[in-house]
Amino acid sequence: MFTSDRIIGIDKLRSSIPAELQSWSVFCNIIELHYYGDINEFGQDVKCLKLVLSDAESRFRIELDLNNVHGEVRFDTCNGFCSGFQIDDLSDSGCEKANTFHLHSYEMDIEPDFYCESIKVSML
Repeated sequence: MFTSDRIIGIDKLRSSIPAELQSWSVFCNIIELHYYGDINEFGQDVKCLKLVLSDAESRFRIELDLNNVHGEVRFDTCNGFCSGFQIDDLSDSGCEKANTFHLHSYEMDIEPDFYCESIKVSML
């Protein structure tokens, strides 16, 4: 489900997408992927990832903009995230700021397992 209120823009996503589709695992098709560098508020280089995802029927497209990404960004190039993925908000668990969100698969057939500091989402 779209549970974390710390994701920037999540309220607009919740109001635009039907409740039965409000799960990250529904948005498994990767339409676009951009990996780029940026500079944070301390002048340090950080890596960022922008993903455009759609549901299986391509009814909805969402954009995820992930800031300060690190870890294993792996997926099947033909099938995207296959069985979907999950976003866990770790901010209340005492993790470092750079590990605020954990993106991973809860299935064993795919292997995305990475962290990011912040996430911004929007409907396309």
